[in-house]
Amino acid sequence: MTKIIISIVSFLLILFPFSSTLSGAYQQLTFPGVQEITSDIIDAVKSNDIQAIEEMLSEEAKQRMENPQKAIREFLKAFDGEVIEARYLQSAGGETSSGMGYVYKVETWTIEIKTTKSTYWLSTTWIIADTRSPQHVGMSSMLLSDIEDNILAELYA
Repeated sequence: MTKIIISIVSFLLILFPFSSTLSGAYQQLTFPGVQEITSDIIDAVKSNDIQAIEEMLSEEAKQRMENPQKAIREFLKAFDGEVIEARYLQSAGGETSSGMGYVYKVETWTIEIKTTKSTYWLSTTWIIADTRSPQHVGMSSMLLSDIEDNILAELYA
């Protein structure tokens, strides 16, 4: 059903390309959800898949980083040991605002990652919809800390 709605909204965006309301609906419908994104992030961390993480980054995040692949590589080096367990830990909240055709929605959540040597918390921020600046849509940051909340690595745009 979601695919049908996405198709309809996509068609309407062809007819009305400057409609903020349609654009916001499309951005929110195409967001696969926190659980699926979490699974993708865990898979990327387990396999040190720099390309997968780069693809998750928003266009703006990629443009702001001098060398996204190098930044991601350095970020992934902060994990010590092999990943043995990972799970969605909690939502840290989000922000939603809309009005006058404008839609902005962001979500932040934490993933617990256990390796053979340590336990980490990975906080992820994802901009789900931004009709004024669509280049913001996607992952905007990742923050890695230990269980005492000491920051070990940051991947910010």
